[in-house]
Amino acid sequence: MTEHRFVRIALALTLSVALAGCSPSPSSSSGMDGAAQRDAARPAIAVVGDAEASASVVPTSMLNDAVAARYGVTREPGLVLVLVSLRVGDEAQRATVSGQARDLRGVAQSLEFREVQADGLIDYVATARIRPPDTLRFDIGVVTEDQQRVQLKFSRDILP
Repeated sequence: MTEHRFVRIALALTLSVALAGCSPSPSSSSGMDGAAQRDAARPAIAVVGDAEASASVVPTSMLNDAVAARYGVTREPGLVLVLVSLRVGDEAQRATVSGQARDLRGVAQSLEFREVQADGLIDYVATARIRPPDTLRFDIGVVTEDQQRVQLKFSRDILP
């Protein structure tokens, strides 16, 4: 396993642990069990040529301070972090990322992605507003430097 892929997997596990460690207890009124947390945190993945694009969605209130600072987001209820990456093997790749999120009522919001570089990796981050419980449907476009295009279309349940 290459070093950058290992770092990316470690980050995904860290986010999962952050979700598990900061989530309400099973006896709380939210009803969000461990399976729902894992489902919400799993990345959407698409392949374009030799590249792999992945997108993850995490409520910012579930992030620890270090992760929130790394991505330059505010930890608050009703705000989710959308994290997109493009990798070719173990190499981070530059891309143009755009997208939107739509809730169950059909209300759409544009996602304004910005590049974040840390530890030799490049990620693209945006935030979306939500009033949990709800489901957001994401449509994210990634264009590689050599103009290959891929769409990530997925939905995530966001629970209180």
